[in-house]
Amino acid sequence: MPDRLISAREAASLLAVGVSTFYDWLKSGRLDVRPMHLGKRAVRYRAADILAWAIARQQPVVPG
Repeated sequence: MPDRLISAREAASLLAVGVSTFYDWLKSGRLDVRPMHLGKRAVRYRAADILAWAIARQQPVVPG
């Protein structure tokens, strides 16, 4: 799956956030992945880029 091209909806699902949050993160620069424009309206993201971004921002869980 990491080499797959995925839609914004699939990327948001992978990150467990809503599509609007995904777009907000892109617009604000918080999510720094490059889209791939496959046509006028076809935009995809590399699943590997989305996963790498999420892994780089992991925070350790501190027991309670």
